[in-house]
Amino acid sequence: MDINTQLGGPYRPENHALFEVKNKLVAAGVDVRQPMGDNFVIGDDGKSYGFHPLAATLKQVELDFLRSIATCDLHFVCNELGTAKGHIGENTAKGMLYAIRKNKPIMLLNEPRYANTVAPDIKQILRECQDKFIIFDPRKHTTPTILRTFLKARRTTPAYNLNAAQKTLVRVISQKNISDLL
Repeated sequence: MDINTQLGGPYRPENHALFEVKNKLVAAGVDVRQPMGDNFVIGDDGKSYGFHPLAATLKQVELDFLRSIATCDLHFVCNELGTAKGHIGENTAKGMLYAIRKNKPIMLLNEPRYANTVAPDIKQILRECQDKFIIFDPRKHTTPTILRTFLKARRTTPAYNLNAAQKTLVRVISQKNISDLL
């Protein structure tokens, strides 16, 4: 029953949910491809990473993250930042757009609340797709419930129903995001 995902959301130490969710999913048998590490590592630059910065470059990890979204069963977003439940920042929003482009189900811990840093056109697209998002906190559930929920999500193909202009915008933003990493 290979189920795979990666965890989006702020990769900052105040996002305690990130590794709590990863540990719970891994214990349930879900293959969590990102974050690569098991806790945050503070690099020489003072930034926090979900991987050891000596093992890979940030660009390599971000490209792997996008590849993972493209091939995963669903995109999971740990949208908490400290006490801010639902936080969706710019990078998380772009990851969600890429999942929409790849027609992947999107699961979030909490109803999304978009930061001011998220561009208005991106917010609009995400809000229009929001009724397709699955809100689920695996920390509150047993292994059988987690697996049933993930299997059900994997069997669905979300009908995001973007219009032509929105599809073009999603494609352009996704391609720019990738080209910026190359």
